[in-house]
Amino acid sequence: MHTLPDTKLNRRQVLVGGVAAASTLAVTTLAPQVVPNAEAASNGFVFAFQANTGKLWWSASDDHSQGMLADTSPSIVKVEKGYQMAFQANTGVLVLYGSAVKANTGLKMMAGTSPSVCRLSNGTIVAAYQASNGSLSVWSSKTGARDLKLGMRKGTSPCIAPGPNGAYRIAFQANTTSLWTYGSATGAGHDHKLGMMPGTSPSIAWVGGGYQTAFQANTGELWVTGDVYSSRLGNKLDSKSSPAIAKGGGNNTYRIAFQGSGHSLQHWDSAKGFSSYKLGMKQGTSPAITGLASGGYHVAFQANTGSLWTAGSGSSQGNMRLGMNNSTSPAICSDTLSSASSGSTAGDKAVEAARSYIGVPYKWGGESRSGVDCSGLTMLAWRSAGVSLTHKASAQYNQGTRISRAQARAGDLLFWSSNGTAAGIHHVAIYVGNNKMIHAPSPGRTVCEVTVYTSGIMPYAVRPK
Repeated sequence: MHTLPDTKLNRRQVLVGGVAAASTLAVTTLAPQVVPNAEAASNGFVFAFQANTGKLWWSASDDHSQGMLADTSPSIVKVEKGYQMAFQANTGVLVLYGSAVKANTGLKMMAGTSPSVCRLSNGTIVAAYQASNGSLSVWSSKTGARDLKLGMRKGTSPCIAPGPNGAYRIAFQANTTSLWTYGSATGAGHDHKLGMMPGTSPSIAWVGGGYQTAFQANTGELWVTGDVYSSRLGNKLDSKSSPAIAKGGGNNTYRIAFQGSGHSLQHWDSAKGFSSYKLGMKQGTSPAITGLASGGYHVAFQANTGSLWTAGSGSSQGNMRLGMNNSTSPAICSDTLSSASSGSTAGDKAVEAARSYIGVPYKWGGESRSGVDCSGLTMLAWRSAGVSLTHKASAQYNQGTRISRAQARAGDLLFWSSNGTAAGIHHVAIYVGNNKMIHAPSPGRTVCEVTVYTSGIMPYAVRPK
Protein backbone atom coordinates (compact mmCIF):
# COMPACT_ATOMS: atom_id res chain seq x y z
CA MET A 1 0.00 0.00 0.00
CA HIS A 2 1.47 3.32 -1.04
CA THR A 3 1.10 5.81 1.82
CA LEU A 4 -0.46 9.05 0.74
CA PRO A 5 1.04 12.36 1.90
CA ASP A 6 0.43 12.84 5.60
CA THR A 7 -0.10 16.00 7.62
CA LYS A 8 -0.60 16.30 11.33
CA LEU A 9 -4.29 16.32 12.15
CA ASN A 10 -6.19 16.39 15.38
CA ARG A 11 -9.88 16.44 16.20
CA ARG A 12 -9.83 20.13 17.12
CA GLN A 13 -8.91 21.05 13.55
CA VAL A 14 -12.23 19.79 12.25
CA LEU A 15 -14.57 21.16 14.89
CA VAL A 16 -17.06 23.66 13.52
CA GLY A 17 -19.76 25.82 14.96
CA GLY A 18 -23.28 24.45 15.11
CA VAL A 19 -25.23 27.66 14.51
CA ALA A 20 -26.68 28.34 11.08
CA ALA A 21 -26.75 31.84 9.68
CA ALA A 22 -30.09 33.59 10.05
CA SER A 23 -30.57 33.61 6.28
CA THR A 24 -30.45 29.82 6.05
CA LEU A 25 -32.67 27.06 7.37
CA ALA A 26 -31.69 26.51 10.97
CA VAL A 27 -30.40 23.11 12.00
CA THR A 28 -32.20 22.07 15.16
CA THR A 29 -30.59 19.88 17.79
CA LEU A 30 -31.94 16.32 17.80
CA ALA A 31 -29.90 15.00 20.73
CA PRO A 32 -27.02 16.00 23.03
CA GLN A 33 -24.08 16.85 20.78
CA VAL A 34 -21.70 13.91 20.60
CA VAL A 35 -18.38 13.46 18.84
CA PRO A 36 -18.25 9.81 17.79
CA ASN A 37 -15.10 7.79 18.43
CA ALA A 38 -13.75 4.35 17.68
CA GLU A 39 -16.69 2.80 19.53
CA ALA A 40 -19.31 4.34 17.28
CA ALA A 41 -20.01 0.96 15.69
CA SER A 42 -21.73 -0.13 18.91
CA ASN A 43 -24.43 2.41 18.05
CA GLY A 44 -25.34 0.46 14.95
CA PHE A 45 -23.65 2.50 12.19
CA VAL A 46 -20.34 3.93 11.00
CA PHE A 47 -19.82 6.94 8.75
CA ALA A 48 -16.98 8.22 6.56
CA PHE A 49 -16.44 11.66 5.03
CA GLN A 50 -13.89 14.11 3.66
CA ALA A 51 -12.99 16.48 6.46
CA ASN A 52 -12.38 20.20 5.92
CA THR A 53 -8.67 19.32 6.09
CA GLY A 54 -9.01 17.31 2.86
CA LYS A 55 -8.42 14.04 4.71
CA LEU A 56 -10.55 10.89 4.94
CA TRP A 57 -12.24 10.56 8.32
CA TRP A 58 -14.29 7.62 9.57
CA SER A 59 -15.92 7.11 12.94
CA ALA A 60 -14.63 3.58 13.58
CA SER A 61 -10.98 4.66 13.66
CA ASP A 62 -8.61 7.46 14.62
CA ASP A 63 -6.61 6.86 11.41
CA HIS A 64 -6.96 10.07 9.40
CA SER A 65 -3.85 9.73 7.24
CA GLN A 66 -5.40 9.42 3.79
CA GLY A 67 -5.61 12.48 1.55
CA MET A 68 -8.64 12.86 -0.72
CA LEU A 69 -9.13 14.79 -3.96
CA ALA A 70 -11.15 17.96 -3.38
CA ASP A 71 -14.92 17.76 -3.96
CA THR A 72 -15.04 13.95 -3.86
CA SER A 73 -16.68 11.66 -1.32
CA PRO A 74 -15.82 8.23 0.09
CA SER A 75 -17.88 5.03 0.16
CA ILE A 76 -17.98 2.62 3.11
CA VAL A 77 -19.33 -0.90 3.67
CA LYS A 78 -19.34 -3.42 6.51
CA VAL A 79 -17.06 -6.44 6.10
CA GLU A 80 -16.43 -9.45 8.35
CA LYS A 81 -13.91 -7.88 10.72
CA GLY A 82 -14.45 -4.19 10.30
CA TYR A 83 -15.17 -1.81 7.44
CA GLN A 84 -14.01 -1.22 3.89
CA MET A 85 -13.78 2.15 2.15
CA ALA A 86 -13.07 3.32 -1.38
CA PHE A 87 -12.19 6.90 -2.37
CA GLN A 88 -10.40 9.05 -4.93
CA ALA A 89 -7.04 9.99 -3.48
CA ASN A 90 -5.48 13.44 -3.81
CA THR A 91 -3.37 11.87 -6.58
CA GLY A 92 -6.51 11.19 -8.64
CA VAL A 93 -6.35 7.40 -8.31
CA LEU A 94 -8.73 4.84 -6.81
CA VAL A 95 -7.72 3.72 -3.31
CA LEU A 96 -9.21 0.88 -1.27
CA TYR A 97 -8.67 1.31 2.45
CA GLY A 98 -10.04 -0.79 5.28
CA SER A 99 -10.08 -4.10 7.11
CA ALA A 100 -10.38 -6.31 4.00
CA VAL A 101 -8.19 -4.48 1.45
CA LYS A 102 -5.53 -1.77 1.56
CA ALA A 103 -4.52 -0.97 -2.00
CA ASN A 104 -3.46 2.01 -4.06
CA THR A 105 -4.75 0.65 -7.37
CA GLY A 106 -3.00 3.28 -9.49
CA LEU A 107 -6.21 3.48 -11.55
CA LYS A 108 -6.93 7.03 -12.66
CA MET A 109 -10.44 8.29 -11.97
CA MET A 110 -12.40 11.09 -13.62
CA ALA A 111 -11.73 14.21 -11.57
CA GLY A 112 -14.56 15.18 -9.24
CA THR A 113 -16.16 11.72 -9.17
CA SER A 114 -16.49 9.26 -6.32
CA PRO A 115 -16.32 5.44 -6.25
CA SER A 116 -18.84 3.05 -4.70
CA VAL A 117 -17.76 -0.10 -2.85
CA CYS A 118 -19.56 -3.27 -1.79
CA ARG A 119 -18.85 -6.69 -0.31
CA LEU A 120 -20.36 -9.56 -2.29
CA SER A 121 -21.89 -12.62 -0.63
CA ASN A 122 -18.80 -14.64 -1.57
CA GLY A 123 -16.54 -12.18 0.28
CA THR A 124 -15.20 -10.38 -2.80
CA ILE A 125 -14.73 -6.61 -2.50
CA VAL A 126 -15.84 -4.73 -5.64
CA ALA A 127 -15.59 -1.00 -6.33
CA ALA A 128 -17.34 0.76 -9.22
CA TYR A 129 -15.94 4.05 -10.52
CA GLN A 130 -15.78 6.41 -13.50
CA ALA A 131 -12.36 6.01 -15.08
CA SER A 132 -10.44 8.99 -16.42
CA ASN A 133 -11.59 8.06 -19.95
CA GLY A 134 -15.25 8.47 -18.87
CA SER A 135 -16.01 4.74 -18.91
CA LEU A 136 -17.77 2.78 -16.17
CA SER A 137 -15.18 0.48 -14.62
CA VAL A 138 -14.90 -1.96 -11.73
CA TRP A 139 -12.09 -3.14 -9.51
CA SER A 140 -12.38 -6.52 -7.80
CA SER A 141 -10.25 -7.95 -5.01
CA LYS A 142 -10.25 -11.24 -6.95
CA THR A 143 -9.88 -10.20 -10.59
CA GLY A 144 -8.51 -6.65 -10.53
CA ALA A 145 -9.64 -3.84 -12.84
CA ARG A 146 -12.05 -4.12 -15.74
CA ASP A 147 -13.35 -1.49 -18.17
CA LEU A 148 -17.06 -2.20 -18.76
CA LYS A 149 -16.97 0.00 -21.87
CA LEU A 150 -20.12 1.89 -20.91
CA GLY A 151 -19.87 5.65 -21.22
CA MET A 152 -20.77 7.78 -18.21
CA ARG A 153 -21.86 11.41 -17.99
CA LYS A 154 -18.74 13.37 -17.06
CA GLY A 155 -18.62 14.29 -13.37
CA THR A 156 -21.18 11.72 -12.20
CA SER A 157 -20.58 8.72 -9.95
CA PRO A 158 -21.86 5.13 -10.11
CA CYS A 159 -23.48 3.20 -7.26
CA ILE A 160 -23.00 -0.55 -6.75
CA ALA A 161 -25.21 -2.91 -4.72
CA PRO A 162 -24.56 -6.56 -3.82
CA GLY A 163 -27.24 -9.15 -4.45
CA PRO A 164 -27.55 -12.83 -3.58
CA ASN A 165 -25.19 -15.52 -4.86
CA GLY A 166 -22.19 -13.29 -5.47
CA ALA A 167 -23.99 -11.01 -7.93
CA TYR A 168 -24.08 -7.21 -8.07
CA ARG A 169 -25.72 -4.42 -10.04
CA ILE A 170 -24.45 -0.92 -10.80
CA ALA A 171 -26.61 2.13 -11.49
CA PHE A 172 -25.14 5.14 -13.31
CA GLN A 173 -25.93 8.15 -15.50
CA ALA A 174 -24.86 7.35 -19.05
CA ASN A 175 -23.25 9.90 -21.35
CA THR A 176 -26.70 10.26 -22.92
CA THR A 177 -28.00 11.46 -19.49
CA SER A 178 -30.25 8.35 -19.37
CA LEU A 179 -30.36 6.03 -16.36
CA TRP A 180 -28.48 2.80 -17.05
CA THR A 181 -27.72 -0.28 -14.97
CA TYR A 182 -25.11 -2.99 -15.40
CA GLY A 183 -25.65 -6.46 -13.93
CA SER A 184 -22.86 -8.92 -13.21
CA ALA A 185 -25.28 -11.82 -13.72
CA THR A 186 -25.91 -10.86 -17.36
CA GLY A 187 -22.64 -9.07 -18.04
CA ALA A 188 -24.54 -6.40 -19.94
CA GLY A 189 -25.77 -2.84 -19.56
CA HIS A 190 -29.44 -1.85 -19.68
CA ASP A 191 -30.85 1.49 -20.80
CA HIS A 192 -33.93 2.27 -18.70
CA LYS A 193 -34.79 5.13 -21.08
CA LEU A 194 -35.40 7.43 -18.14
CA GLY A 195 -33.77 10.85 -18.36
CA MET A 196 -31.73 12.02 -15.37
CA MET A 197 -30.92 15.52 -14.20
CA PRO A 198 -27.49 16.15 -15.76
CA GLY A 199 -24.67 15.97 -13.22
CA THR A 200 -26.56 13.90 -10.63
CA SER A 201 -26.00 10.26 -9.69
CA PRO A 202 -28.40 7.39 -8.92
CA SER A 203 -28.43 5.11 -5.88
CA ILE A 204 -29.21 1.38 -5.91
CA ALA A 205 -29.94 -1.26 -3.25
CA TRP A 206 -30.99 -4.90 -3.04
CA VAL A 207 -34.31 -4.83 -1.13
CA GLY A 208 -35.12 -8.53 -0.84
CA GLY A 209 -37.13 -9.21 -3.97
CA GLY A 210 -34.77 -7.46 -6.35
CA TYR A 211 -32.85 -4.24 -6.93
CA GLN A 212 -34.37 -0.78 -6.59
CA THR A 213 -32.85 2.43 -7.96
CA ALA A 214 -33.58 6.01 -6.86
CA PHE A 215 -32.61 9.00 -9.00
CA GLN A 216 -33.38 12.63 -9.84
CA ALA A 217 -35.22 12.78 -13.14
CA ASN A 218 -34.55 15.49 -15.71
CA THR A 219 -37.75 17.15 -14.43
CA GLY A 220 -36.06 17.66 -11.04
CA GLU A 221 -38.37 15.12 -9.42
CA LEU A 222 -37.63 12.01 -7.37
CA TRP A 223 -38.13 8.71 -9.19
CA VAL A 224 -37.73 5.08 -8.17
CA THR A 225 -37.47 2.14 -10.54
CA GLY A 226 -36.47 -1.50 -10.35
CA ASP A 227 -37.55 -5.10 -9.95
CA VAL A 228 -40.13 -4.39 -7.24
CA TYR A 229 -41.72 -1.01 -7.97
CA SER A 230 -41.36 1.85 -10.45
CA SER A 231 -42.93 5.28 -10.06
CA ARG A 232 -42.54 9.02 -10.35
CA LEU A 233 -42.64 10.01 -6.68
CA GLY A 234 -42.97 13.69 -7.48
CA ASN A 235 -41.07 15.59 -4.80
CA LYS A 236 -38.60 18.16 -6.15
CA LEU A 237 -34.91 17.84 -5.31
CA ASP A 238 -32.09 20.34 -5.05
CA SER A 239 -30.94 20.44 -8.68
CA LYS A 240 -27.38 19.31 -7.90
CA SER A 241 -28.23 16.73 -5.27
CA SER A 242 -28.61 12.96 -5.61
CA PRO A 243 -30.90 10.68 -3.54
CA ALA A 244 -29.75 7.64 -1.54
CA ILE A 245 -31.66 4.38 -1.03
CA ALA A 246 -31.37 1.65 1.63
CA LYS A 247 -33.16 -1.60 2.43
CA GLY A 248 -35.30 -1.78 5.57
CA GLY A 249 -35.94 -4.64 7.96
CA GLY A 250 -38.78 -6.20 5.96
CA ASN A 251 -38.76 -7.80 2.54
CA ASN A 252 -39.10 -5.20 -0.24
CA THR A 253 -39.13 -2.35 2.27
CA TYR A 254 -36.78 0.57 1.69
CA ARG A 255 -36.29 4.29 2.29
CA ILE A 256 -34.93 7.05 0.06
CA ALA A 257 -33.21 10.06 1.62
CA PHE A 258 -32.79 13.26 -0.41
CA GLN A 259 -32.27 17.01 -0.27
CA GLY A 260 -35.49 18.74 -1.19
CA SER A 261 -35.69 21.83 -3.39
CA GLY A 262 -36.00 23.89 -0.20
CA HIS A 263 -32.63 22.49 0.93
CA SER A 264 -33.95 20.44 3.84
CA LEU A 265 -33.39 16.74 4.51
CA GLN A 266 -36.38 14.60 3.51
CA HIS A 267 -37.19 10.98 2.86
CA TRP A 268 -39.67 8.75 1.06
CA ASP A 269 -40.49 5.43 2.71
CA SER A 270 -41.93 2.47 0.77
CA ALA A 271 -44.35 1.83 3.63
CA LYS A 272 -45.09 5.36 4.91
CA GLY A 273 -44.49 7.80 2.07
CA PHE A 274 -42.86 11.24 2.41
CA SER A 275 -41.50 12.91 5.54
CA SER A 276 -39.34 15.97 6.27
CA TYR A 277 -36.74 16.20 9.04
CA LYS A 278 -36.79 20.04 8.91
CA LEU A 279 -32.98 19.97 8.96
CA GLY A 280 -31.08 22.28 6.63
CA MET A 281 -28.56 20.78 4.20
CA LYS A 282 -25.71 22.44 2.36
CA GLN A 283 -26.84 23.12 -1.19
CA GLY A 284 -25.52 20.71 -3.79
CA THR A 285 -24.70 17.93 -1.32
CA SER A 286 -26.38 14.55 -0.96
CA PRO A 287 -27.36 12.51 2.11
CA ALA A 288 -26.37 8.90 2.80
CA ILE A 289 -28.67 6.32 4.36
CA THR A 290 -28.33 2.82 5.80
CA GLY A 291 -30.72 0.25 7.14
CA LEU A 292 -29.95 -0.89 10.69
CA ALA A 293 -29.99 -4.36 12.20
CA SER A 294 -32.88 -3.18 14.39
CA GLY A 295 -34.99 -2.59 11.29
CA GLY A 296 -34.77 1.21 11.35
CA TYR A 297 -32.71 3.62 9.26
CA HIS A 298 -30.01 6.20 9.88
CA VAL A 299 -28.99 9.15 7.69
CA ALA A 300 -25.75 11.16 7.49
CA PHE A 301 -25.54 14.54 5.75
CA GLN A 302 -23.65 17.84 5.53
CA ALA A 303 -25.67 20.52 7.28
CA ASN A 304 -25.93 24.08 6.00
CA THR A 305 -23.29 24.98 8.60
CA GLY A 306 -20.73 22.69 6.95
CA SER A 307 -20.87 20.25 9.86
CA LEU A 308 -21.60 16.53 9.65
CA TRP A 309 -24.97 15.59 11.10
CA THR A 310 -26.77 12.27 11.51
CA ALA A 311 -30.45 11.52 12.15
CA GLY A 312 -32.67 8.47 12.47
CA SER A 313 -32.99 5.34 14.59
CA GLY A 314 -29.35 5.07 15.68
CA SER A 315 -28.47 6.01 19.24
CA SER A 316 -25.89 8.65 18.26
CA GLN A 317 -27.40 11.52 16.30
CA GLY A 318 -27.49 15.27 15.89
CA ASN A 319 -24.53 17.55 15.25
CA MET A 320 -21.32 15.49 15.17
CA ARG A 321 -19.31 18.76 15.32
CA LEU A 322 -17.06 17.53 12.53
CA GLY A 323 -16.38 19.92 9.66
CA MET A 324 -16.79 18.63 6.12
CA ASN A 325 -14.94 19.79 3.03
CA ASN A 326 -16.72 22.08 0.55
CA SER A 327 -19.61 20.44 -1.29
CA THR A 328 -18.85 16.84 -0.34
CA SER A 329 -21.22 14.21 0.97
CA PRO A 330 -20.74 11.57 3.68
CA ALA A 331 -21.13 7.80 3.49
CA ILE A 332 -22.76 5.57 6.11
CA CYS A 333 -23.20 1.84 6.72
CA SER A 334 -24.67 -0.44 9.36
CA ASP A 335 -22.32 -2.26 11.74
CA THR A 336 -23.97 -5.54 10.65
CA LEU A 337 -23.48 -7.37 7.34
CA SER A 338 -26.52 -6.99 5.07
CA SER A 339 -28.38 -10.14 4.07
CA ALA A 340 -27.38 -9.54 0.44
CA SER A 341 -23.67 -9.15 1.17
CA SER A 342 -23.53 -11.92 3.78
CA GLY A 343 -25.52 -14.45 1.78
CA SER A 344 -26.70 -15.73 5.15
CA THR A 345 -30.47 -16.00 4.65
CA ALA A 346 -32.02 -19.45 4.37
CA GLY A 347 -33.50 -18.51 1.00
CA ASP A 348 -30.10 -17.49 -0.36
CA LYS A 349 -28.65 -20.83 0.78
CA ALA A 350 -31.50 -22.71 -0.88
CA VAL A 351 -30.95 -20.83 -4.16
CA GLU A 352 -27.21 -21.49 -4.03
CA ALA A 353 -27.92 -25.21 -3.56
CA ALA A 354 -30.50 -25.26 -6.37
CA ARG A 355 -28.05 -23.53 -8.70
CA SER A 356 -25.52 -26.31 -8.08
CA TYR A 357 -28.00 -28.75 -9.71
CA ILE A 358 -28.18 -26.84 -13.01
CA GLY A 359 -27.49 -29.31 -15.80
CA VAL A 360 -28.66 -32.36 -13.80
CA PRO A 361 -31.17 -34.39 -15.87
CA TYR A 362 -34.86 -34.57 -15.02
CA LYS A 363 -35.82 -37.91 -13.45
CA TRP A 364 -39.30 -38.70 -12.18
CA GLY A 365 -39.05 -39.24 -8.42
CA GLY A 366 -35.34 -38.39 -8.48
CA GLU A 367 -33.65 -36.76 -5.53
CA SER A 368 -29.92 -36.99 -6.23
CA ARG A 369 -27.31 -35.56 -8.59
CA SER A 370 -27.99 -38.37 -11.02
CA GLY A 371 -31.47 -36.97 -11.57
CA VAL A 372 -34.22 -34.89 -9.92
CA ASP A 373 -37.81 -33.94 -10.54
CA CYS A 374 -39.32 -30.57 -9.70
CA SER A 375 -40.20 -31.20 -6.05
CA GLY A 376 -37.07 -33.29 -5.54
CA LEU A 377 -34.97 -30.27 -6.54
CA THR A 378 -36.78 -27.86 -4.19
CA MET A 379 -36.67 -30.45 -1.37
CA LEU A 380 -32.87 -30.85 -1.75
CA ALA A 381 -32.33 -27.10 -2.07
CA TRP A 382 -34.17 -26.31 1.15
CA ARG A 383 -32.60 -29.27 2.95
CA SER A 384 -29.25 -27.48 2.52
CA ALA A 385 -30.78 -24.52 4.40
CA GLY A 386 -31.93 -26.76 7.27
CA VAL A 387 -35.60 -27.03 6.25
CA SER A 388 -37.35 -30.37 5.56
CA LEU A 389 -39.89 -30.56 2.74
CA THR A 390 -41.97 -33.44 1.42
CA HIS A 391 -41.04 -34.78 -2.01
CA LYS A 392 -44.35 -33.71 -3.54
CA ALA A 393 -45.24 -30.34 -5.12
CA SER A 394 -48.79 -30.13 -3.76
CA ALA A 395 -47.56 -30.98 -0.25
CA GLN A 396 -44.87 -28.27 -0.39
CA TYR A 397 -47.60 -25.70 -1.06
CA ASN A 398 -48.70 -26.25 2.57
CA GLN A 399 -45.21 -26.31 4.14
CA GLY A 400 -44.51 -22.65 4.65
CA THR A 401 -45.91 -19.14 4.73
CA ARG A 402 -47.95 -18.08 1.72
CA ILE A 403 -47.21 -14.65 0.37
CA SER A 404 -48.24 -12.68 -2.68
CA ARG A 405 -46.12 -13.56 -5.71
CA ALA A 406 -45.24 -9.87 -6.00
CA GLN A 407 -43.56 -10.13 -2.57
CA ALA A 408 -41.51 -13.23 -3.45
CA ARG A 409 -37.82 -13.19 -2.62
CA ALA A 410 -34.89 -15.50 -3.24
CA GLY A 411 -35.66 -19.05 -2.14
CA ASP A 412 -39.45 -18.79 -2.16
CA LEU A 413 -41.33 -21.53 -4.01
CA LEU A 414 -43.56 -20.91 -7.04
CA PHE A 415 -46.34 -23.31 -8.04
CA TRP A 416 -48.37 -24.15 -11.16
CA SER A 417 -51.84 -25.69 -11.20
CA SER A 418 -53.95 -27.28 -13.91
CA ASN A 419 -57.15 -25.76 -12.51
CA GLY A 420 -56.06 -22.81 -10.36
CA THR A 421 -56.51 -24.69 -7.06
CA ALA A 422 -54.13 -26.35 -4.63
CA ALA A 423 -55.54 -29.75 -5.65
CA GLY A 424 -54.39 -29.17 -9.23
CA ILE A 425 -50.75 -28.30 -8.42
CA HIS A 426 -48.40 -30.21 -10.71
CA HIS A 427 -45.15 -28.20 -10.75
CA VAL A 428 -42.90 -26.26 -8.36
CA ALA A 429 -39.82 -24.05 -8.89
CA ILE A 430 -37.51 -21.99 -6.68
CA TYR A 431 -37.49 -18.22 -7.18
CA VAL A 432 -34.04 -16.59 -7.42
CA GLY A 433 -35.02 -12.90 -7.86
CA ASN A 434 -35.20 -10.55 -10.85
CA ASN A 435 -38.15 -12.55 -12.26
CA LYS A 436 -35.95 -15.65 -12.62
CA MET A 437 -36.43 -19.17 -11.28
CA ILE A 438 -34.62 -22.52 -11.18
CA HIS A 439 -36.60 -25.67 -11.90
CA ALA A 440 -36.48 -29.23 -13.19
CA PRO A 441 -38.84 -28.83 -16.17
CA SER A 442 -39.77 -32.19 -17.71
CA PRO A 443 -38.41 -35.56 -18.95
CA GLY A 444 -35.63 -35.20 -21.50
CA ARG A 445 -34.54 -31.82 -20.14
CA THR A 446 -32.16 -30.65 -17.41
CA VAL A 447 -32.37 -28.34 -14.40
CA CYS A 448 -32.11 -24.75 -15.64
CA GLU A 449 -32.53 -21.11 -14.67
CA VAL A 450 -35.18 -19.31 -16.72
CA THR A 451 -37.56 -16.35 -16.66
CA VAL A 452 -40.68 -17.05 -14.59
CA TYR A 453 -43.55 -18.09 -16.85
CA THR A 454 -47.02 -17.11 -15.69
CA SER A 455 -49.37 -19.44 -17.54
CA GLY A 456 -51.04 -21.55 -14.87
CA ILE A 457 -49.02 -20.05 -12.03
CA MET A 458 -50.62 -19.86 -8.59
CA PRO A 459 -51.16 -16.35 -7.15
CA TYR A 460 -49.23 -17.18 -3.98
CA ALA A 461 -45.59 -18.13 -3.40
CA VAL A 462 -44.55 -20.16 -0.35
CA ARG A 463 -41.67 -19.33 2.01
CA PRO A 464 -40.65 -22.68 3.60
CA LYS A 465 -40.15 -22.79 7.34
